[in-house]
Amino acid sequence: MNWATITIAYNEEKRIGKALQNRIDAGYDTNLVMLSEKPFYGKTYPKDKTEDIALEMGADVIKGTWAQDDPMLNQGLQVLKGFDRVLFLAPDEFLTQKDHRKLRAFVEDNYYSPAFAASTMNTYFKEKQWRIEPRENYHPIIVVDPNRTAYTDIRSVVTGYSMLPSNVVLHHYSWVRTDAEVRRKLENFSHAPQITPNWYEDVWLKWTPEWNDFHPMNPHQYHSVVHDPPPEDFL
Repeated sequence: MNWATITIAYNEEKRIGKALQNRIDAGYDTNLVMLSEKPFYGKTYPKDKTEDIALEMGADVIKGTWAQDDPMLNQGLQVLKGFDRVLFLAPDEFLTQKDHRKLRAFVEDNYYSPAFAASTMNTYFKEKQWRIEPRENYHPIIVVDPNRTAYTDIRSVVTGYSMLPSNVVLHHYSWVRTDAEVRRKLENFSHAPQITPNWYEDVWLKWTPEWNDFHPMNPHQYHSVVHDPPPEDFL
């Protein structure tokens, strides 16, 4: 199979290089960055070096403005229709090199499925040593056949999908950020309208590893953390 990767970004200069290197090391045929020139919500900040870094690393870059993740992804999938499968990971999501190989082997053995969801996701909070426990009951679609399906509702698909093996672990660094980065994320990302009022001040700034129930939209989804550093130093 011919494989491509896609990622979506808005001012991700701190992460885009490590993210692309993770995909490049895994040997995918091409890497596409969909680069938004405006955030989904909130204030537009000055352009950073995301585009320059991506181009220097050999990625293709498409710039534009979109209302949320799925139209952004679907425009990219139109460009990637010449590929058999596309891996979508956000700039703060990683697989180990071993798991990249396991994922590709599983997908190629189960070629009949148009899409695949991550069955195991390690979400890290504040620092990469703290993993959410129990894991979120959320299984994002991370592999699609661009000729047979499309994204909808941010990160679902319009067709059926299969689950990847549980030993292929998606490492999600969404909340491994500085205070300033988190404040900007809460203002700009696709879930911004759903954030609990004053969550940044009342939870993020005061949080310690002993806390329970602190997810920014549905508190019980982040019940607690355990000390479980990722197997590779992705960032």
